[in-house]
Amino acid sequence: MHPQQFAAPDHYAAQPPTYGYPVSGVPMSPATPYGQQYSPQAVYQQPVYQQVVVAPAAPTSGWATASMVLGILGALGGWCMLGIPCFVAIVAGHAGLIDTKNGSKGGRGLAVTGLVLGYVFIVPWALFFFLGGLGVATPDVSPTPTP
Repeated sequence: MHPQQFAAPDHYAAQPPTYGYPVSGVPMSPATPYGQQYSPQAVYQQPVYQQVVVAPAAPTSGWATASMVLGILGALGGWCMLGIPCFVAIVAGHAGLIDTKNGSKGGRGLAVTGLVLGYVFIVPWALFFFLGGLGVATPDVSPTPTP
């Protein structure tokens, strides 16, 4: 056999053949029917870890937390406590909304929850109180029997 008979064409001389995916610029062995062969030229590289930056969460507003706790307390026992927890939940909820407005403190959802619970449970209590109070304040009118 003549040596020039098996020479590679000229377009293969410009680039070395890469079989599979190169690891650190070193081509791997050609693939076999059973997968890729082990390449002794491949150099083990340390994995590159990305730096994870964890930003601290904003502190939760005390007003917002108090609003939610008092709103739940008012929902569970506001009738027994004359609606006072509901009223305080509303006041604390508005203070919590003001406190969390600029984003320096968290807990806006807690403040909204306290407001909703406070308003939902103080309205029926207030209606009952004022309408019941009007019934007690007005004298009983009993019809006088006609002779």
